[in-house]
Amino acid sequence: MSRLTFLLASGFGLGLAPVAPGTFGSLAGIPLYLAILHVTTAPVPTLLLVGLAILLACWVAGEAERAIGEHDSGQIVIDEIVGMLVALLWIPP
Repeated sequence: MSRLTFLLASGFGLGLAPVAPGTFGSLAGIPLYLAILHVTTAPVPTLLLVGLAILLACWVAGEAERAIGEHDSGQIVIDEIVGMLVALLWIPP
């Protein structure tokens, strides 16, 4: 696994937090969503960006899981980050 893949999977190191790494990953999704809204608030482009994030997260998490050798490792928080993006889609800008 490349360093970039691990950085993405761990939320740039948030997954290495000794306590509640998933919570830190979820919190990281908030500024990411605000950055997306800074680029566009139109529904279709926003959905496309979040959809691309979901696809990227699926691939990155799978690669990281294989490299770490642990199913649903706490170090992998990209799913929490992208999950927050999906949850925030339902809140009006």
